[in-house]
Amino acid sequence: MTFPVTITSARPVDPWDDPVVTLLGDAVHTMSPGRGDGAGIALRDAHLLGDLLTSDLTVAEAKTAYEHQMLDYGFAAVEASRNRPFGFFGKSARPGSPDGRARRRPDDRRSVVVTLTDEGRMLLPKIPPVFGQTAALLTAGISPDELQTTHRALLRMRENLASGRR
Repeated sequence: MTFPVTITSARPVDPWDDPVVTLLGDAVHTMSPGRGDGAGIALRDAHLLGDLLTSDLTVAEAKTAYEHQMLDYGFAAVEASRNRPFGFFGKSARPGSPDGRARRRPDDRRSVVVTLTDEGRMLLPKIPPVFGQTAALLTAGISPDELQTTHRALLRMRENLASGRR
């Protein structure tokens, strides 16, 4: 079984001008989940930001120092994940290979074709229940109206980012 997976990575950005608002993790440097780097980089962001905010620096100085360091190592990790999205899982597979590896699609550099192993195919039926349980946990106690409002706000934010509005 082979299926295309489109993986979109963040593009490098410069530090921003807001004196007290910053970003960390996937909010600023989204990367392929295949390497397992994203969570670790987000934790590194949080640790660095916490250290700087509890130092002798002002909030603005801590934020500036954080962004300069985070943007360097964060986008280095993004670049590594873009170049080898499944970098720790062996060499690229031949097209149609049943060995559970990944290869880039020649027609779309941001897409990867993943070939599942037999063990991977056996795990496929277990994925939807996990997503369902996670969704139920995340939305517990939130009304359908609140979820709809949140959904609309997130869509508007995505549109704003796509159009470059400030």
